[in-house]
Amino acid sequence: IFTVLLTILAISPSSSNAAYGKITSSRLTVNLVEGQSQLIQYQLTQPIICPTPEETTTTTTTEPVDPENPNPPPGPDPEHPSTCKVRVTFVISDPSRVTTSVSQVTWLSNEWAQQRTMTVTALQDNVYNENNVVNVNGSAAESQGTRAVYYFDATVPLTINITDTDEA
Repeated sequence: IFTVLLTILAISPSSSNAAYGKITSSRLTVNLVEGQSQLIQYQLTQPIICPTPEETTTTTTTEPVDPENPNPPPGPDPEHPSTCKVRVTFVISDPSRVTTSVSQVTWLSNEWAQQRTMTVTALQDNVYNENNVVNVNGSAAESQGTRAVYYFDATVPLTINITDTDEA
């Protein structure tokens, strides 16, 4: 199992910011008329691999060591879900023009294959705006010291082109 995992990781593409795991989005660009909304779906590209105790700064554990398997491989264990997670926080370049239904989405290690959703809405502001492009940038960061090895600093951009219904 380790050989296959290492082979897959060796050939998987890395993103421009050196993260191996990617966060994919159902849309990279959305065209909205003021007042309209769009559902965006997010997915992780590979399982969340949690650091081994040797890779973390805290080595204290309350879990007993299995004498038959004292060094289990890192990764999700369905019987003992890890606190290791990937949390993506969204930042809106102009919150007066666009809102999101959530400010962040989170996956636990045993939920990596599940989609997360966010709705973006172009606000009806009753003001003519010359700049009608708003960016919603999502980025994964370490959460409570439980860093997911392959997703640290992964990013996912979203560009929203707004059709302004207000007259100049």
